[in-house]
Parts: sequence; C-alpha cells; structure tokens
Amino acid sequence: MKVSIALATYNGEKYLREQLNSILSQSIQDFELIACDDCSTDSTLQILNEYVEKDIRIKVFANEKNLGFKKNFEKAILLCSGDYIALSDQDDIWTEKHLQVLLENIGKNDLVGANAFLCDEKAKSTGIDLLSCSRIDFLPKTKDEWFFFLLHSNIFQGSACLFRK
Repeated sequence: MKVSIALATYNGEKYLREQLNSILSQSIQDFELIACDDCSTDSTLQILNEYVEKDIRIKVFANEKNLGFKKNFEKAILLCSGDYIALSDQDDIWTEKHLQVLLENIGKNDLVGANAFLCDEKAKSTGIDLLSCSRIDFLPKTKDEWFFFLLHSNIFQGSACLFRK
C-alpha cells in the first residue's frame, strides 16, 4: 500500500523547505513524492533538486511551459504510481501523522478529507481550523447529499485529502 504525494510548485521558495521537511518527517515513510514545477523564476527548482539529492523517493519534473496550477496538479497526479494519492501545496506544513491519519480513516472509501489549521505569513498556526470558520451547521448523511455538498460547498482543502488512484 504505497502513497504518492503530488506536489505542485510555482515560485514557492519562501515555504518550500519547511513543507518538504514536514513531508519527509511523516510517521508513514512508504511514499513517493512527485513534484511538478510550473516554470518557477525563483529558486524553487533548485530547492527541489537539492532534496532529490538527499532522498530517492523524490522525483522532480520541470514543465517546459507554464500550465497553471490545475493542469500542473493534473500532471503530478498522472505521474503518481501509488495506490493512494495525497495532494500538497508548496506552502503547506504537515503534522507528523498527516498521512497516517488519512490512511487510517479512508477505509473502503475512495476519498477522505481532514480538518486543517490555518497559518499566518510566518507559517505559525492562527489557532483557526477550516471547520470552525465554515458556514455550515450540518454534515450530509447520504452519498448523494455528500456529492452535492462537496461539489457546491467544499470545506476540505486538497492538501487535507487522500484518495485512491
């Protein structure tokens, strides 16, 4: 049961090292990290390549032309070979058990989403989580209600989700 992490980057040098370190510090270590850089003009690609030298689980792909964040994530996902895929933004910071909690909770579902804390520009927790700042006061009960809810009122960030390939 291997996990792939799809990381999309673009001019992310400010927070990238902290996110890469949080990924490499996961309690679950059986993963590959697929990073797609979307023509960064800062040191993002150099930072990624520096980490490639340190860890064979990291694979970096540099786009020849800027794809935009949606297509860049799509490319990263298509390059993943794991049974499960977790998405990562360049400015996330994962807790040590991020992947473990998601894997323990996916069960027979195709997707699991988790809560996330918001951080300030210095990557410090604001103490506010996504669920507490959402405007919902119920959770759907049926699959159809969940589908409609996630399609129109999604409170889960991609970086807090895990899905089956």
